[in-house]
Amino acid sequence: MKKQKEDAGIEISRFLARLDSLSAKKEDSIPVSIFKNDLLTPYEAVTKFLKENLGLNYKEISGIINKKEGPIGVTYRNASKKMKSVLDASSTEYSLPFLIFKTKRATIFEAIVLYLKENYGLSFNKISSLLNRNYTTIWTIYRRAKKKT
Repeated sequence: MKKQKEDAGIEISRFLARLDSLSAKKEDSIPVSIFKNDLLTPYEAVTKFLKENLGLNYKEISGIINKKEGPIGVTYRNASKKMKSVLDASSTEYSLPFLIFKTKRATIFEAIVLYLKENYGLSFNKISSLLNRNYTTIWTIYRRAKKKT
């Protein structure tokens, strides 16, 4: 029992050190450029980016996007089948902090649109261009997110 507690303590320490190192490297955000593809949903794109570009495991991803590990694994595998290449994260003009995904009420897509609209003051047209989605879809998602908050 004592050995298991020590092992658990070591794992927690490693996890916290990993989070600290991510924060120190300014890797605590997701570039909006990953959504430019038309193959993946926003949830799939975020999951694929965190897994492949940042090298996080499902447990760490779960802590960031506030979802259970099982569905994250399924989502990542589906995203990998749809898109074999690594997501383009080269543009850092707009980025999304991990904290926006902590809400339980808003979906990932709603959190992204709400953040871009309210924090960057972008138009629906600009957001639709950045996320490679239809203007009316962005408007609808924003209105739905505003009702929830």
